[in-house]
Amino acid sequence: MARVYASRLLIALLALIAAFLLTSLAYELVVTARWNPTLPGEGKSRWALLQYQNSRRDPGALLVAFEHFSQRLAYPATRSETILRGLFAGGATIALAAGIALFTVVMRKPTHHGNARFGNLMDAGRKGLLARHGLILGRLSGATIISDDPSHVLVVGPTRSGKGVSFVIPNGYNWRGSSVWFDPKRELFEAIGAHRQALGDKVFMFSPGERETHRFNPLDFIRRDAHMATDAAVVASFIVPEGTGSSEIWARTGRQLLTALIGYVIASPRYEGQRHLRAVSNLTATGVEFLRVLTNIRDDEQALLPSWVVQGLNQFIALEKETRNSAFFNLTAALNPWTNDLVAAATASTDFDIAQLRKDPMAIFIGCSVAQLDIFRPIIKILIQQIHDVLMTAMPGPDEPHQVLIVIDEFRQLGKMESLVSKLTINAGYGFRMVLILQDLAQLDELYGKATRQTTVSACQVKLFIRMNDLETSEYVSKMLGSTTIEVRTPIIRAGKGIFATRDKSVSYQERALRTAEELRQMPSDRAIVLVPNAPGFVIGKLRYFRDAPFKTIYRRFRDRRLKVPPLPAWEAQPLASLAEVKAKVARETIPAASHPPIDLVEPEVLPPIRHVVGRETAAEPAAPSPPALDGLGVIIEETPPPPEQEAQPFPKHPEENGADDIVELRPGRPTEAAKLPKVAKAEERTTEPSPSPQRLLALPIRPGARNVSISALIQANSGGALAEQLELLPDAMLADLTPEAREALDRAKQQMEAHGEAWVNTAPTPAPQA
Repeated sequence: MARVYASRLLIALLALIAAFLLTSLAYELVVTARWNPTLPGEGKSRWALLQYQNSRRDPGALLVAFEHFSQRLAYPATRSETILRGLFAGGATIALAAGIALFTVVMRKPTHHGNARFGNLMDAGRKGLLARHGLILGRLSGATIISDDPSHVLVVGPTRSGKGVSFVIPNGYNWRGSSVWFDPKRELFEAIGAHRQALGDKVFMFSPGERETHRFNPLDFIRRDAHMATDAAVVASFIVPEGTGSSEIWARTGRQLLTALIGYVIASPRYEGQRHLRAVSNLTATGVEFLRVLTNIRDDEQALLPSWVVQGLNQFIALEKETRNSAFFNLTAALNPWTNDLVAAATASTDFDIAQLRKDPMAIFIGCSVAQLDIFRPIIKILIQQIHDVLMTAMPGPDEPHQVLIVIDEFRQLGKMESLVSKLTINAGYGFRMVLILQDLAQLDELYGKATRQTTVSACQVKLFIRMNDLETSEYVSKMLGSTTIEVRTPIIRAGKGIFATRDKSVSYQERALRTAEELRQMPSDRAIVLVPNAPGFVIGKLRYFRDAPFKTIYRRFRDRRLKVPPLPAWEAQPLASLAEVKAKVARETIPAASHPPIDLVEPEVLPPIRHVVGRETAAEPAAPSPPALDGLGVIIEETPPPPEQEAQPFPKHPEENGADDIVELRPGRPTEAAKLPKVAKAEERTTEPSPSPQRLLALPIRPGARNVSISALIQANSGGALAEQLELLPDAMLADLTPEAREALDRAKQQMEAHGEAWVNTAPTPAPQA
């Protein structure tokens, strides 16, 4: 910016000097024209002033007119004439300047076909391209062009055109803040890694498939809230590739299944400490039929999983066999990289927190050899997409002062990243800038189509074209530079007079591109084109980090320093927790045994059936309708109301009144679900027979394999209405084994049923007596 101010100051100074010289010349001419020998000190001749000025051989001669004017203005005898001469000289200067301006306007070439031109240093200053910090683009008139615009940058240049030496590495030296670099050849890590560390950055190198790499687990950055399903679907979309034609439905089904499996690994307590993609891959290689694996997961862990995971498993289970097999084949092929122990170890844990990029300066290099890029492309795409999504979670806060630079070299090699490209138009204000580096614009057409390419290129406000070899890119730049109007003179020769004919010229104005596509392809190799909105295009000089200051000093200082990446720990498969251990742990964490003691169910004569609830000292009020009771199989048990003539009776005082606050509220489940009681601690074994009690619980089996239900519980749940249907299932052989106390309680239950109009009918077959 100082260079712009210096240029403006120089222009103003030159204008003042020109005005002074013109005014001096006009004054001397006026003195010559109004020469009067009668005035004191006028001189011997009309040209005396000019002759005196010409006789001096020093720069002071330029000030002769000013000295002459000031001396005669101070002398009273010549003051009036001097003032007149000064006015004439000033008027002549103004008239001359106006004439020059008018001549310029009149003689200006027409611009009705366009007036495009290349920008200069003044234009660069007005567009903020001379900032102190930002992205370095090149040099213009000796000044370094630096853009601090928060918008994204598009860099286009064929292979070996100097994108790295003129743009990537200089910005690696100069950028202040966090940065992410896609480094397919690992050249950037060696060139700028040590310098980034010297600047205070935490430097990481993630290179899947290599022994020396830092680790990154994509599942660590899936949010454990309502966004978990969406985040899991994003990860699955990068792992399972899109299909074409009839295979699209298989690919879509595979992505849906992978989303559910990722959610299962994240949510299941069995995978505590092993939530990574290798665990997801292992689910497809158990040696057991995959449909059976999914069915077991659904049946055994349904209560422990989110509903969307169970729904995803059910959807896949319900598919036809052919569709399931095709989707399963796509899924196993997509998860094949995680069968590699190096990849499994590199993605089992995370060494860097991408959520801290705006808080703590760090440099993350993503390396992968070109030969292995086809294998590890999904992993790299997941990392870049998750960095983008994490940064877009919220706007930068006051504790996040650092800008983040994301440089993706060879953007086409990553394949289609629709989610990232579609957000380029709206993510410029989230504290990060993206640099997409391509070899030509046709690469975007190949991946996304022409319409998306136009949107992507427009979203990148700053465009740097280092060199152009293809026709489409050069034509695009030619159109963006605009057109200008040129004068074309066509000779006209009169017919019939031969060489003596009068030669006339016809002048016309035509449109011409500022630079044609052919001229752009022939542009010198040390030049580049910069396009920014609302400004003319700029022709700039390319930098060389090993030759140009100040990068040359940094290069010489760090060219022999290399950072060492820690070796990857060997992969070791860990056993999963058993389902019994998981359920026991969940029961302990969810419902502590001490907080919910067993609930005593009183005998019928102590708590008779009621129609109205009456307090100790309050009038009877109608009770709110209670939810339908469920039996052990999830079937609603309808209640039979007592006879109308039965009067409501008050509650007797029993021990449960003081402990009413400890009773756990059981909410009714859906009709298709079995009601679940909270788990309680196992009761200690009693060494002596308990004394008979009118409130003792009687636990009798309803049928073989069913749960134990006490007679008292049946009476309370049914209010006597449907109890007969339950008791009819009790065979006489079981009734014969009852203790006297139990039979006495059962007799009381029979009497109460008969009081309500219910009859005791035992239709269960009686076993034949044994010999």
